[in-house]
Amino acid sequence: MKKLVVLVIIAIAATFLFWALFICSGDATTHEKYTLKDNYGQVVKTNAPLVGDKVERKATSKSKTANRSGSEDFETCVNNKSYLSVFKRLDGLGLGQENLAGRGHYQELTLDSLASYAGTGDPEATFLYGLELISKGLFGFYQTERYREYKVGTPEFKVNMKEHKVDIEKLKLGEDYLFKSAVQGKLLALGEIAAYFAIAVKELKEQGSTEKQISQFLVESHAYVLLMKDAFKKDAVILEAMAVDNKSLNTTLKIAFPGGAPKDVRELLLTRAKERFLELKERWKRNREYYGYDIYPDLFTNEEEMLYIKCN
Repeated sequence: MKKLVVLVIIAIAATFLFWALFICSGDATTHEKYTLKDNYGQVVKTNAPLVGDKVERKATSKSKTANRSGSEDFETCVNNKSYLSVFKRLDGLGLGQENLAGRGHYQELTLDSLASYAGTGDPEATFLYGLELISKGLFGFYQTERYREYKVGTPEFKVNMKEHKVDIEKLKLGEDYLFKSAVQGKLLALGEIAAYFAIAVKELKEQGSTEKQISQFLVESHAYVLLMKDAFKKDAVILEAMAVDNKSLNTTLKIAFPGGAPKDVRELLLTRAKERFLELKERWKRNREYYGYDIYPDLFTNEEEMLYIKCN
């Protein structure tokens, strides 16, 4: 049981760290490199913000007493059935531990079969297929190793990555699948869209895309952060614990405008993001009502939210 809890925590923590790096890191120390890994931990690319230095300093500054106390608290949480229940439900709202490890049921299928299941509206298949499309469109390779044309680290793989240009059509198609999966219950898919679109801003900037294209994804990324906050409004405490906030615009603005965005440009983009959010919110409402779901789900009790905060 304890091992299961730890695995679930790792899976969810990895997702939250991913978001933190790309949609919540406005005030973090920024480096020029980020690291992406495949399902087996192989580094495949570097180029974005990291906050590792800050994390390391905080960790090493703790006293032995504090570390021992933290360990005891963790043991208490791991053995708490209510805590496990919260984490398992959070895990079910996103990628999930088995898929994160590359051992999910749908990842054993061919890509065409996965697409077929996604076409039927199956939430998990729709979520996974959306991620595959976005990964392929953004980086030039699929997220799951068995779907890739070239093995990570080979000369062919490196050439493919170097020559790849962002496929906007594939990104938008992946976005559509992820949105549909969120409507069906995979709510964390909204955060995935926001995070990947923030990366798209950087990739498009580096390949010399037009200001219109770059601004489009900057606006979309922030709009999805706003939508996620709105969709989670009845479980706001959980969302705050995930560190999802409104810094996404500041983060992506720094990428799009390294020298600083003019005030009028910033205000215009913020206005566009809010307008786009209202469009997405209406689509969210319409689709949730169509399937008979609550527009604003209340997934966790107040007691569970407090327990999550205590244990994290």
